[in-house]
Amino acid sequence: FYIDVEHRLKQMHLTGIKGLKLAKKPGDTSGLQLIRSTRERILSAEELMTAAGNLLKDHPGCVMVIDSTSALCSAGEMNSDVTGKGRALGPRILAEFCRMAGPVVPVNDCVVISIQHLITNTSGYGATYMADSGRKIQYQGDVMQQCKSVKPWLEGDKQIGQQVEWKVLWSALGPPGAT
Repeated sequence: FYIDVEHRLKQMHLTGIKGLKLAKKPGDTSGLQLIRSTRERILSAEELMTAAGNLLKDHPGCVMVIDSTSALCSAGEMNSDVTGKGRALGPRILAEFCRMAGPVVPVNDCVVISIQHLITNTSGYGATYMADSGRKIQYQGDVMQQCKSVKPWLEGDKQIGQQVEWKVLWSALGPPGAT
């Protein structure tokens, strides 16, 4: 399952991926199923995370990518004026999702990959960057990686992808710092 919060996944990103099959319609679990807003229905953070939680419960052994938790927008935020006065509710909704999914993921043998954006910590205290999705997810994650560098993946003169080097910030599999 691919929870496309940002709506950035395009057909061109999927074309040419050997062995990838796309689901033909909602409920078809024989291929990659995209969960995203449509013209008929714009999905709020609450709806997206509820759908994600239900999929994890109903489909043991599934793999889910949430892209990205940083872009979650609550129903209240969607239906109000933009004022810049309130705090985003996305991190609180994500925290609730983590509490709900925490016992489900290991029991149902699921894999959840959450893409988060980094923001600059302007306070002058602590780390230079922090995740723009709240902190609760840190307590549920087994592995956290940060993109260290990206370079073109070439076959001859043609770029066919990207080579990404990841830095392991923490891992249940071993010590941090590996790449």
